[in-house]
Amino acid sequence: MPPPSPLHPARVLALEPHVGGLVWVRVEVAPEVVATHRLPGQYVYADVDGRTGYFALANREGSGPWEFLLRDAGGASEGLLRKAPGDAFSISGALGAGFPVDRIRGQPLSVVVTAGAIGAVRALLAHRVEEGDAGRTELYLGTRVRSEVPIAEELERLRRAGVRIHISLSEETAASEPGFFAGFVQDQLQRHWDGKTAIFLAGFPAMLGAVREIAVAHGAESLLFSNH
Repeated sequence: MPPPSPLHPARVLALEPHVGGLVWVRVEVAPEVVATHRLPGQYVYADVDGRTGYFALANREGSGPWEFLLRDAGGASEGLLRKAPGDAFSISGALGAGFPVDRIRGQPLSVVVTAGAIGAVRALLAHRVEEGDAGRTELYLGTRVRSEVPIAEELERLRRAGVRIHISLSEETAASEPGFFAGFVQDQLQRHWDGKTAIFLAGFPAMLGAVREIAVAHGAESLLFSNH
């Protein structure tokens, strides 16, 4: 697939280590580029000194600076994480249809995500709270161990607002702690999902495939929406 055109200049503002090898990257782009970000779940194409890749936008739509929550996976992510504040690279405008937030306003929603992809649903979850849909929202988050749960303070605010949060730990026993479960995120979804609620998902291909199998088994594949 050819790269999107045009690409625009971008400048690194900050790189802040997070948990589990994740890094917050904040980037300055021109106001007209910021304006291309219209829906939660959109993403960008980046060219970092010839290394290319796609990054999910983690900030609210229509606002700057742009934010990404990245792990070094080689390619563009490796190149960007080796940059310093002030360094330049090239970036597209916001791409993709994003999540269909208007379609599920006022309706139940299950959000299924692995830790490294939490940025892709961050704005979506804020939307659900602002629109009064927190109590109709469930977040299924998968990570390895409790110390690698991302955006923990934001998750606590979401929980207090009414979002039901299920955190699956694939490498740690958590049966005695409320809200934490041992195993994979798709296992928790399979235990709780009613087969009628829309699912927005982002994360590892293996998880996406497992969730799709669950939906197919319910005859409900049409309820799945990803950010790509």
